[in-house]
Amino acid sequence: MTIQNVLSTSSITKKYGSFTAVDGMSIDVPAGSVFGVLGPNGSGKTTFLGMILGIIKPTTGSFSWFSGSNTYPKGSVGGILEEPNLMPQMNALNHLKMTAHIKGSDENACMDILKRVGLDHVAKKKAGAFSLGMRQRLAIASALIGNPKVLVLDEPLNGLDPNGIREVRDLIKQLASDGVTVIISSHILDEIEKVCTHLAIFKEGHLVDTQTLNDSDSGDTTRLQIQSEDDNLLGTIRNWPFTNSAEQVEAFLHVEIQSPASASTLNNYLHQQGITLSHLVPLRDGVERIFLEKTK
Repeated sequence: MTIQNVLSTSSITKKYGSFTAVDGMSIDVPAGSVFGVLGPNGSGKTTFLGMILGIIKPTTGSFSWFSGSNTYPKGSVGGILEEPNLMPQMNALNHLKMTAHIKGSDENACMDILKRVGLDHVAKKKAGAFSLGMRQRLAIASALIGNPKVLVLDEPLNGLDPNGIREVRDLIKQLASDGVTVIISSHILDEIEKVCTHLAIFKEGHLVDTQTLNDSDSGDTTRLQIQSEDDNLLGTIRNWPFTNSAEQVEAFLHVEIQSPASASTLNNYLHQQGITLSHLVPLRDGVERIFLEKTK
């Protein structure tokens, strides 16, 4: 039987005295998703992840992994909570071997895992000489020991430069394509939008919204960002019977079209009208707009 959700929480709550860090959150994480936990600092993201990883005990409520209990089969869930703990004088391969030994996993798989995260060429290099992006990938490699089905990452992009962000983002996408469900917390809106398929928004310990982030299709409509040097683009688009809306946004035109029309049929229609597009990409329902609406 296929498991629809890898994780379900039911009114999970954590209190520290009179302070409620997480208040009654009920969340389902679909198998195969990249599930973003988004919120400002202090919104309860790390506490929530700590509870589902079994590091922090909930005050009330419950959660279950793989439609079972709040414990999970050995090696099925890997996680990094807050700062990765690396020893600067130890090389990358030995870091993984030590982690494998602690977990009781096969140390012979460590080089393959380093290759998986793109660090096999620096296997003998000391962690202290790594860039922040490389250190984060090494920490993710440690979490991948045992070949888990789910990876939980707490703010993996925090403090990284643009290169490091791209490295970790690309790795997360690759892991997802390999079938790993990724639960990732962040306050970097743009990066969440680039990698996540699902989203939960936290504010002051409360779950204020959940969203499914579709690449291009929203029910019977498709949203596209297009551009052309032809001055007739806007008028031509608005005259097309499948166009629901078209508005100028800076240098681009944002268009919503109705099924059965698609990006391809729109492009063909414009070509027939003598208009060539220089830019055509699907639009998501902007995470920034959703976030600002829900946390204001």
